[in-house]
Amino acid sequence: MVMVERALCPVLVGRAEELSILEDALLAANRGQGSVVALAGDAGLGKTRLATELEHRARAIGAEVLSGGCSEADLSLPYLPLLEAIGNFLAGTDVATVRARLGSAGREIGQLFPQLDTGDTPTQDVESAQAKLRLFEAMIALLRVPADDRGLLLIVEDLHWADASTREMLDYMTRRLRQTRIMVLATYRRDEMHRKHPLAPIVQGWRRSGSAKVIELEPLDGPQIESMVRAIFDVNEVSEEFRDFLHERSEGNPFVLEEMLKEAIDSGDVYRSESGEWERKDLAQLAIPRSVSDNILARVERMDPDHADVLRAAAILGPQLDYDILLALTGTQENVVQAALTACVQQQLIVPADRTGVYRFRHALTREAVYEDLILPRRQQLHARAAEILAALPDARPLAIANHLFAAGKNEAAVPLALRAADEAMNAFAYPEASVLYERVLEHVADATTRAHVLATLANAYLSHSEAGRARPYAEEAVRVYTSIGDHPGEARARLWLGRACWEQSDVARAKQEYEKAREILEAAGPSEDLANTYVRLSGLGVFDFDNDMGRTLAEKAIATAEAAGVDQPRVWAYNFLGCALGFEGKVEEGLDYLERSYREALERGWYFIASNALHNLLAGGSEVFLMAKQMPEVLDRLTALPLTVWPEGIPFRIGFNQFSLGRIDEALLTIQGVVERTRIAGASTVTQWAEANLMVALTEAGRLDDARLYLHRIDPDMERQELALDARAGIDFSVAAGEFERAAEFARTVRDSGPWHRKMFYLLSSCVQALVATGALDEAEAMAAEAHVVHERSQGPHRDMIRGTVTLARGDSSGARDLLQRAADAFEKAAYSIYEMRARLKLAEASIALGDRGAAQDQLETVIKRGLEGGAHLRIAQARDLAEQHGLTLTVLPQVSTEIVAADADLIETGERLVSILFADVRGYTAMTNERPPADMVDRIGSFHRWAQQEIDKRGGLVDKFAGDAVMATFNVSGRAIDHAERALEAGMALQDKAALMGLPVGVGVAVGAAVVGRFADGANVSVLGETTNLAARLQSSAGAQEMALSEEAYRRTKAFLEQRGLVADQVSVELKGFDDPVTAYIVRRAR
Repeated sequence: MVMVERALCPVLVGRAEELSILEDALLAANRGQGSVVALAGDAGLGKTRLATELEHRARAIGAEVLSGGCSEADLSLPYLPLLEAIGNFLAGTDVATVRARLGSAGREIGQLFPQLDTGDTPTQDVESAQAKLRLFEAMIALLRVPADDRGLLLIVEDLHWADASTREMLDYMTRRLRQTRIMVLATYRRDEMHRKHPLAPIVQGWRRSGSAKVIELEPLDGPQIESMVRAIFDVNEVSEEFRDFLHERSEGNPFVLEEMLKEAIDSGDVYRSESGEWERKDLAQLAIPRSVSDNILARVERMDPDHADVLRAAAILGPQLDYDILLALTGTQENVVQAALTACVQQQLIVPADRTGVYRFRHALTREAVYEDLILPRRQQLHARAAEILAALPDARPLAIANHLFAAGKNEAAVPLALRAADEAMNAFAYPEASVLYERVLEHVADATTRAHVLATLANAYLSHSEAGRARPYAEEAVRVYTSIGDHPGEARARLWLGRACWEQSDVARAKQEYEKAREILEAAGPSEDLANTYVRLSGLGVFDFDNDMGRTLAEKAIATAEAAGVDQPRVWAYNFLGCALGFEGKVEEGLDYLERSYREALERGWYFIASNALHNLLAGGSEVFLMAKQMPEVLDRLTALPLTVWPEGIPFRIGFNQFSLGRIDEALLTIQGVVERTRIAGASTVTQWAEANLMVALTEAGRLDDARLYLHRIDPDMERQELALDARAGIDFSVAAGEFERAAEFARTVRDSGPWHRKMFYLLSSCVQALVATGALDEAEAMAAEAHVVHERSQGPHRDMIRGTVTLARGDSSGARDLLQRAADAFEKAAYSIYEMRARLKLAEASIALGDRGAAQDQLETVIKRGLEGGAHLRIAQARDLAEQHGLTLTVLPQVSTEIVAADADLIETGERLVSILFADVRGYTAMTNERPPADMVDRIGSFHRWAQQEIDKRGGLVDKFAGDAVMATFNVSGRAIDHAERALEAGMALQDKAALMGLPVGVGVAVGAAVVGRFADGANVSVLGETTNLAARLQSSAGAQEMALSEEAYRRTKAFLEQRGLVADQVSVELKGFDDPVTAYIVRRAR
């Protein structure tokens, strides 16, 4: 039998930088600094190849490797790649041991992995999102089982096809893996990422926040294509014209290049001569198809017809196929199927997977070409047969069968299975997948009771995934159907969901109406959990509308009802709103106690929704009554530490507000812009409006008034007061800054006429008074200032002084105003409220100028500019400079401080003596390796070693002096300006040892610190380092064993604290070194091999 020539590149070409980033992340995870890395690139650019290279390195350091892929099926199984990856792990481990290590987490994860089920019922939660959090935490706990033992690399391929639950789980992991030994590598096709792709905002958020590293693969250039061709054909030269031809045809795509070359070999365009050398036809005679699909289909057409039929059947089963199922689907003899698979592997169409009896298409493009080439009747026939085969298997998933039935056009038969799969998705908190399934089957459901249930559950699924706009029509229809059949409990529950959808769409009046109707139905039936939750919802509306009587009364009703019904969650949740209401009534300590109690009890029981809700309310109310700015980071830290996805944008929303309060406007803009974009995509209009108001204020403070104007909203007294407060304040601050004072005053009067609630809202009140003063309406401004009602002196007192100082200054009492404004400015500075401190100091400067104290005014304005420069508050900087120019004050220019690390720029080095750190590193056992391994393998390993050395040394400001085979020498502090050069040399040596271990290269390192002459000692020569320190480092390296570092006495003295911080021990030894008359004291650092 003649062997079929293959055209697969044996080495990785053009991806050194990307691979290095992945290696760094893998080693960091192995040290307990886990992360998520996304690898993006068009189809065929080498994402899977890079993932495979990283997998080999992970195995080399003893880490567990799990992998799973996402499905392109219209109806995808929730958490599919995780089910595949973890399922394979559980199949090869002692499940009882895993279950024992999971503890209570097994109760939550048992619904996805029945073999881990403890038999206990999972905790029932008041919010579906809260239950999902528990599942997510359990999933991470499960991944930590192998990770804690030996480190874990989890590979998730084709994330662009991922179900929404997998996307959400992965996004969650970006915040929860940082102190674990878990690295997640997710790959996705960049060419699939259109503007509205559901993965796009997630990736955008990762980029903005830095929560996950995103690596972009680009096409290969001409020389890199040439390197691939030389490696594939094992030749030394490739003509320039052939290289350019292949580069133009393949567009730099490695997969396309391999497919083209395979077709060229099969068609005889590239062939072996009689001497065994590779030859090719002239370019004009080459008949290589231009598309990958044509390449693949041409190859299929040349296959044995029986083999081609097997391949087409395989395409029906998806990217991954089971041998036994394929055998049954083809209905042919086993030897034919085996021969077909062998042929497909040789033809670069299919590859064996890690598991026995499982194969996968070499690339998604391969399967797509074969599948799309099937005529529709044959495709449907095969899907129908696949459904029959799967239905006969005891462990077949309903969704897999339903997918084949839908593809076969057998919708009626698919509906029961799709409903079952939808219910399973809801139980697994995979709400987006559940909603797709419920929508798919809804048109086929005629029974009213079943239809009402599907409609209500569909609304709940959308709400649970923050899609209120989609949930609302289904909730409304559910209410109608439940009402028509007289199911009052069902109607009440549907009204609760409808009310929530209305509130999230800013339809507060309708939300309250629905909650009240649900309340009327439920009160007639007596105390229940649903009734307690209804009171909680209504209490929240009261608090959001600053109706403290309503908020407090209904929160107390919720607590009493929950106690009577014997349920705890509504009671703990109600503490949230009771605390807020009491705080705004002036009972600050009592309110704070209830919020903390809600947080603690919820945290202890794993009710993360309620715990996070308490912290959000503490932060929201804290700006008015509970906290000062310096205290907010501690609460934000607690909030961030929660396994939180209940309100995904809640954390950045609060962080952005705190950044603004602290005067860090540049940071606040980036944070809040991200919230606006992501909530707008999700259709969460209420939260978008809140974020836009905050963004408008931040843009105004940044001096970007044209951009801020885009977010200007009209207000009316009937708005929910929470929204009215945010929009009015934003509109006033912008209008005053833009010089549009009449509109600012109109906003202020709307707030004033909307009721007395604003008297405790000091941020808003301060803006209103400023607007009225700007228009000369001093009587109105003074009246609003007099209405201010302080319920917490520490947080609200400075704002009151600012308000009164502003009015007093406008009345002409500069002396009285100065005292008030000085007290406000000092208090704001002490509390770190820089944004309000700047406003107070600007007014204080005006008062000082009026009193003739130009020196004091200059000091105030310089402080404003200093604060503004620190955080990007350009509006206040401009106002300070304008005021100084107006009154002839000269302001000091503030210098900018640079803290950049000084790198080793060889072109700028002057010859002279320096105190330097010298590093030598050498591969142990190199000669023996060269005798045992193929030359190409050693070239790859040593090439990687050199690449790593260059990167790690450059990263720490060192200068590579020379490479010599398996050894490297580097110098740190050639510039003479570094202080921590010994630590940098040590870090570089440790990093190099870690990376070399990925390729099975044991490395010894020597580091010496001392004087040396550094410079160029001949025209055109490289920088060299001369002196005894160089010789000492080289000899120390020789004395170090594999994965050991030998330090000179001075190097150890300078790095002792550094080593202790990392838990590393250095043993003092006396060593005989060549070239040294006396024994040398050295310190040996032994690291894990």
